[in-house]
Amino acid sequence: MNYKEVKQVIKEVEWTFAKTYADSYPHEYTLRERVGDDELFNDLIRFIRKEGKLKNFYERKIFYLEIDGREYWEMGRPTKAAKVLNRAGIDDNKEYRHKFPKPTEEEREHIYNCFKQRDYYVDYLLAKEGLSAKEMIELKYLLNSTRYSANNFYYREDYPRIYEMDLEELVEYINDECNGANVSDFEKMILFDDKLQYNLLD
Repeated sequence: MNYKEVKQVIKEVEWTFAKTYADSYPHEYTLRERVGDDELFNDLIRFIRKEGKLKNFYERKIFYLEIDGREYWEMGRPTKAAKVLNRAGIDDNKEYRHKFPKPTEEEREHIYNCFKQRDYYVDYLLAKEGLSAKEMIELKYLLNSTRYSANNFYYREDYPRIYEMDLEELVEYINDECNGANVSDFEKMILFDDKLQYNLLD
């Protein structure tokens, strides 16, 4: 993907004003489903991270791609879990840009490599046959696209955590999703995501 292709996509796709943030952080967003092509949306997210600037949003650090007076960003999930793309006018004088030290080039490179490594790991798990229980839990965790999901790179307190999650933490996450029901780990994984049943039973 290149800048010309990015401009074409963002020109053609439908954007919605985020009413919830009208007074605090006015911006627009679009969705993966509106782009209509999963791989094109994935390429767009990868391009933003590869070519974008790393900027502060308070304590978080986010990749922003600047095009024609606007900046475009995604909040930090694995590429294949991303569903929302945001945009707003460029204004680097905002308070949230300056409450923490400006990211260094070394930090940008480190975070970018973390993203790539995590995406490679997701692709590895998706392609692998006969996933272990741990790997199935990890994959579900990494592909979670719900709002404020823990796989969102910038909402984690232990930032910048790399792709692999602690098994004990993931089991606790599964337990929470099952509301403390007295079921086996095997049953929890099936209940957690029907799609994983096929891997479990193969």
